[in-house]
Amino acid sequence: FAIQSAASGSITAKFVAHGSQSVDVIQVRDSTDTTSWFTVGLGGTVYAASSITGTSLTVTNSATQNITSSGGGAGQGIYVKPGGSGEGRPVTIEGSTVNVGSGGSNFTGGAINISGGSTTGSLYAGAGGSVNINGGTDAGGGGPNGNINIGTVAANNITLGMTTQTGIITLGQNVSGSDTVNIQAANASSGTLTVNIASGTSATSGGKVVNIATGAPGASTTNTVAIGNGGTSTGTVGVTIGSNGGAAHTTT
Repeated sequence: FAIQSAASGSITAKFVAHGSQSVDVIQVRDSTDTTSWFTVGLGGTVYAASSITGTSLTVTNSATQNITSSGGGAGQGIYVKPGGSGEGRPVTIEGSTVNVGSGGSNFTGGAINISGGSTTGSLYAGAGGSVNINGGTDAGGGGPNGNINIGTVAANNITLGMTTQTGIITLGQNVSGSDTVNIQAANASSGTLTVNIASGTSATSGGKVVNIATGAPGASTTNTVAIGNGGTSTGTVGVTIGSNGGAAHTTT
């Protein structure tokens, strides 16, 4: 059957629930009348058995908008993925905060861009929480572990820590194998590469402590510190230990 409004100001169709109604207000069923394809339940709950397709889907409410996954087996959740001709297109969450609960979420197959436009975008952990960016291991055992790359495209500054940092910033914590931590170790073709370690001026109290290979070597092992030992016949290597001017310093 077809329904047409009587006038431009007339509602096309209206379904009014009974005052004591306890079942769905609207049901669209299959030809056997056993499966609901689409329902409008009490309180305004809308259910679609397959998919909702359109050029735009907007959820508007004065309170928090929730997209909830219920039922299903382990590993099933909510997937946001442009399909068909939209394959590879980005999913944009603009002007909002994305909260990842204790169950975690997976971001796969592309890039995560945290951008604040003219301001600053943030990825942060609340009180007592943590943000872990892990390369992960190949669950099937058929491929290499994942890599973590930070600042692989043009960027002005990459900052770890803040001006009031009181915790510990750790680079590398392998205790059972061999690994390498490189700081500006690439071969330079031009320009000047500068690495500053504790180079800022200290306050009137406190100071700076720089420890290099201060751990006691184990049996049959050697701690090696090499400073300015590269090259044999080109350029100049300058090594300065101790302060310049009238400041007192001790070299041991």
